[in-house]
Amino acid sequence: MKTTKNKPKPRIVRVPKQYAGEYVAWPSWHSRKIVAHSKDPSEAYEKARRVGAEQPVLMFIRDPNMVYLY
Repeated sequence: MKTTKNKPKPRIVRVPKQYAGEYVAWPSWHSRKIVAHSKDPSEAYEKARRVGAEQPVLMFIRDPNMVYLY
C-alpha cells in the first residue's frame, strides 16, 4: 500500500462489544486509546474535547467484532 506523507498508516483497532451501535472517539489518528463514546456523534466529540483531544477522530461502530483499519 502506497502511503503519502500526511496519510496515516493503517492500524488495527479492536473495539469492546459494549460500543456496538455507538460512536467512539480517538484523540488522534495515531492513537488506539478510545477516549469517549456515545450514541450521539456531537456528544462523543465534546467528551473527547473535554478529555483533552484537540481534533478527535470519530467512528461509528456497527459490528464490534470487526477489526477496524484506519
